[in-house]
Amino acid sequence: MRKEDLIGKTILILRGYSYGGWINFIKDPLNQVRFVEFDSHEDAFRGLNLFSQKQKACYLLNYKHPSEIVLKTKNYPNIQFNDISSLNIHFVVTKKMNEAKAVLDRIENAFLQLQNDGAL
Repeated sequence: MRKEDLIGKTILILRGYSYGGWINFIKDPLNQVRFVEFDSHEDAFRGLNLFSQKQKACYLLNYKHPSEIVLKTKNYPNIQFNDISSLNIHFVVTKKMNEAKAVLDRIENAFLQLQNDGAL
């Protein structure tokens, strides 16, 4: 999916997220994207469920991990999803920092542990 595919669509979003820069496109009136903002992932999924019950086509733009948490606890039938973008993570630690190598090793190990635990 490209940003331009959102033109003329209704998009549900969460307040405070930039969505990797997509928010600027979504909120630009020239792009004619209708958007509804929510304060929590749970509220956004309830909104998506409500829109779909009224047979109004719309999309929820959300991050994978928070979505998975909501979908594990709530039953929303007929929800389909697609990955539209992914971001690589880079850990940068300046060599000027005391024990830079040890700090970077701890960060990388913590990240790997989160992956192994299924948190990422």
